Amino acid sequence: IPQIVTHILQKAFFRHALKRMKHALKALKDNERWVREIALLRKEYEEKIKMKTLIFNGSPRKNGETAYMIRTLQENLGGDFKVVNAYRADIRPCIDCRWCFDHAGCAVKDEWQEVLSYIEECDHIIMASPVYFEEVTGMLLAVMSRLQTYFSARYIRKEEPVPKKKTGAVLLTAGSIGPREKAESTAEMLLRQMSCDSLGTVYVNRTDKVPVRDREDIIQEIKDLAGRLRTAE
Repeated sequence: IPQIVTHILQKAFFRHALKRMKHALKALKDNERWVREIALLRKEYEEKIKMKTLIFNGSPRKNGETAYMIRTLQENLGGDFKVVNAYRADIRPCIDCRWCFDHAGCAVKDEWQEVLSYIEECDHIIMASPVYFEEVTGMLLAVMSRLQTYFSARYIRKEEPVPKKKTGAVLLTAGSIGPREKAESTAEMLLRQMSCDSLGTVYVNRTDKVPVRDREDIIQEIKDLAGRLRTAE
């Protein structure tokens, strides 16, 4: 009799254990399903709130020091980017036609039309340039002359052309030890025209002697800048 009782109890235990295992497996599957759902929702949410950064690159060199600084910032900032290369973009300088004295936008139909749209919707704007004769490059200034439409909006039409406030920064490179102040001031002024507050400047000199990739201090400055841009409101 004790053996029979033991056998019955063992069978009951195994049936109970099997039932609990089935419940556990179901809960695990449900949990996996919810994990997948949450991951999908998170991905959709991140896509909706993904940061957009507009970068004006004033360098003529595709793989120069300015380009290296831009790539480093992109890698550490994340989000979507639009890079306007001043030397390659299909953007003419302002021709002072004064169309924008009475109209929003610009009468000249080229790549600048896309840039205007991106300025309005982006979160960050970066001005990046080598320093030539203590100033940002001439080609960058030529492209940025098209901001005349914003100047006309504010001071002639009395309108706010860029309601969405933004944060940004300045990246400057110099082959020698030339001063940065004039180029930095110009870049910051251009950012203000686009309703953008600068969070700082990363400036590196003597790149003819030591490239940016070998300057750990500068790379860290760029990483820190990316962190400030990510957390900016």
